[in-house]
Amino acid sequence: MGKKVFPKSISSTLRRNRVKPTTATLIPYTLNEIDTIAVCIADLEYNRLHGFPAVKQLAVDERVQFDVCLQLITRKQVDNRLSKLNCSLNHSPEPAALPTNPHSTTACAEGDRASKTVIDQWRRHLVKPTIIMQTIRQV
Repeated sequence: MGKKVFPKSISSTLRRNRVKPTTATLIPYTLNEIDTIAVCIADLEYNRLHGFPAVKQLAVDERVQFDVCLQLITRKQVDNRLSKLNCSLNHSPEPAALPTNPHSTTACAEGDRASKTVIDQWRRHLVKPTIIMQTIRQV
C-alpha cells in the first residue's frame, strides 16, 4: 500500500463509493475481485472441457485450419496489446510551439521503427531478450 496506485477501474469505484483506500476497506474489494476471477476461471475450465472433444472430432484438415485460426487470433491480440502498451509508453504531450530542430520528430519515428524491428525479431526468436533491452536503451 506504499505507492497508492490503483488500476483505473478500482480507483473510479472507490471514488464513486467515497471509500478511503486503507487496508481495512480494500479487503472486501479484494475478496470480491477474487470471487469474480474464480467464476471466470470456472467458466474457462467448463468451456475447455466441452470444447476439446468437439475439436477432437474434426477432420485433420479442419483441425489444422482451426489451429491456424487460433494462432492468428492469438497473434493479433498479442500485437494489439503490445501496440497499446507501446503507445502508452511513447505518449508525450503536444508541444506548445513548433520545434526548433525539425529533425527531432524524424529521430523519434526512426527510434520507434528500430524498437519495433527488434521486437519483431524477438518474436521470431532471432534475438535474445537481453539484446533487445540493450538496443532499446540505445535508441
